[in-house]
Amino acid sequence: MTTEQRAPSPSEAAFSATGVSKTFGHFRALVDAELTVRRGTVHALLGGNGSGKSTFIKCLAGVYTADGGELRIADRSLELGGLHPETAHGLGLRFVHQDLGLFPQLTISENIALSRGYPTRWTAVREKLLRRRAQDLLDAFEIDARPHTRVADLRPSQRAMLAIARALDDADSADSILLLDEPTAALGEHDAQDLMDAVRRRADEGQTVVLVSHRFNEIASVADDVTVFRDGRNVGSAPLGDMPLGRVVSLMTGGESREMPESFVEHAPGAPALSVGSLRTGSCRDATFEVGAGEILGFAGLDGSGHSDVLAGLFGAIPSEAEDVALGGERFRPHSPAEAMAAGAAFIPQDRHADAAFTNMSITQNLSVTILDRIWNGFALSSGREHHAAADTISRFSIRAASVDAPLGVLSGGNQQKVVLGRWLQRSPRLLLLVEPTQGVDVVARHDIYTSIAAAARGGATVLVASSDIDELLAITHRIAVFRNGRIATFLHTASTTRDEITNAMLAEEPVDA
Repeated sequence: MTTEQRAPSPSEAAFSATGVSKTFGHFRALVDAELTVRRGTVHALLGGNGSGKSTFIKCLAGVYTADGGELRIADRSLELGGLHPETAHGLGLRFVHQDLGLFPQLTISENIALSRGYPTRWTAVREKLLRRRAQDLLDAFEIDARPHTRVADLRPSQRAMLAIARALDDADSADSILLLDEPTAALGEHDAQDLMDAVRRRADEGQTVVLVSHRFNEIASVADDVTVFRDGRNVGSAPLGDMPLGRVVSLMTGGESREMPESFVEHAPGAPALSVGSLRTGSCRDATFEVGAGEILGFAGLDGSGHSDVLAGLFGAIPSEAEDVALGGERFRPHSPAEAMAAGAAFIPQDRHADAAFTNMSITQNLSVTILDRIWNGFALSSGREHHAAADTISRFSIRAASVDAPLGVLSGGNQQKVVLGRWLQRSPRLLLLVEPTQGVDVVARHDIYTSIAAAARGGATVLVASSDIDELLAITHRIAVFRNGRIATFLHTASTTRDEITNAMLAEEPVDA
């Protein structure tokens, strides 16, 4: 076995963590893991699902108690086993997690005050001072918004920057260390790039940043150094220039080759399986299209163009109107998800945590919710059938879990998404509707999910994929419907189109010829 070469420890380190170990039951999540970060740089931390990235961050935050390890920071040396969140905060460590911890219905100034505290006089809140402090923080972090704006009304990238600003509110950028755990997981491509640009500006001003991310393209645009974790260990650290994508993937997989599924090459056009006429739903003002059995049709468009609303409308998740919709030659107009399921449809929404995952329930329970009829024995749910079905799905979709009874919330983001996808594919749907199917997922899990989607299409399912990731659409679809201003502007054949052509079609003001 070859040991990967690590970059030497820099002399001007902001912090260094070595020998970090963490075990959950019999599962070794971290095994003598280490990370050294140079002051004033953006250090990217990459790794596959279950590689230990998030566990490592949580040990640094004092959220998890490490079994062992040493942290050297600010001329101090501490045992990680005794690190508490208050201690980490006092050392200048500031954390922003994938769940930003913001309250959407409150204003910006109110969200900031929940962390900083409300300025008061006697028993009354000093509203002007509250808003002035909030505006000062917004200006300092170049967030174009007003203190009285509700967080729900901000763009996704602005919400992420607000969470960062709030975390750094009481910290000196020269001494503090910002650790971002997948901050772009729920962002589209444009918002993610806006956030990365802001992070880069902070680093150029002296801020030290550790960035956990699954998107290599954004890492390449912002990072100075890269570290890769695999199986709870640091298997490679180097400057970005010495870490091209191929090497990163090799380190993440241990050298295992993973080719993309050739979905469009294998598709032979046939009779339409899904016909949609003048569908109106959400931001979509008019969508007319046909898709064959075994075909994967991609939907591209800017935020608000309606491309993702079409899928929710077809599943009965949001109200819709249409002149005519048919699935398999039969009328298909579900008014609820239950009616859509009965007709053979399956839907994976964009927000996994809010709309699809029951994180406090077991993996088995999450998988069982779509097949209750199969595990009912006439009197009650059969525990034996339930566990057998769950074990089969876990094996089939390469879900990495210590036990079928483990809570879904302890799995990595990629494995959670595999559970959600497996939950629906075990029903063998005729119509598979996917919105941002690999958002927040690493390159290894992304490959596994693509393979499952392509397999469903080869099995005869009609697949619709709405994604802000153009490269994803180019990888797995046969055709792409480009939405603009609530309507389909053009259809493009994936095998003969380019990224630039798709982008131009999304942004053009006049209709684009297919």
